[in-house]
Amino acid sequence: NEIDRRAPGIHWVCNSRADTLTPALARRMAKSGCWGIAFGIESGNEETLRRIRKGITLDDARRAIRTCKEAGMMSYAYFMIGFPWEGRAEIERTIDFACELSSNLVDFFYVYPFPGTPLFDEYRAAGLLPDEIPRFPQSEPACGTLHLTVAELKALKARAMRRFWFRPSQIWRNLKHVKTPSVVWNYARLFARSLMLPKAGG
Repeated sequence: NEIDRRAPGIHWVCNSRADTLTPALARRMAKSGCWGIAFGIESGNEETLRRIRKGITLDDARRAIRTCKEAGMMSYAYFMIGFPWEGRAEIERTIDFACELSSNLVDFFYVYPFPGTPLFDEYRAAGLLPDEIPRFPQSEPACGTLHLTVAELKALKARAMRRFWFRPSQIWRNLKHVKTPSVVWNYARLFARSLMLPKAGG
């Protein structure tokens, strides 16, 4: 209501939680110019969501993405890979879930052990922390897991990006939202980046 009153006609995006978006709210947001919402889904494993105290379920995530689609808005899903207890099977389930959700946009981030957090203590107790933790671990995992090396995590992220983005249905879904040449260019850059990622073994 305040956006309509003070800045009518603007277009905007936002972040939200998967368990707070209702169909009525989504429709109202879309009417006031919201064209996209990003959600931190984090994992496709219920047990991992419980262990990190995320406070959402996989069904919450399904409803949130579906609600965006029904309101005519784009959705962006964030996932994390490399929790200390994760092996290949757990990460593959997260990739499967990301493809099932089919949000318009997706990204997979490496888990980062921030000092002072319970997760940091869990990494340390498992003997997984390196002598020096990188400050900005966007392109490299800070460390491996109990079951996967840093190289294996990088390969799994590459697999996740390729599996999600190179599906014909996903390409078509996003092209329907394209309104300017710059958006096409952004998608082309994303595909090129995905092709340059290391290939997963196995």
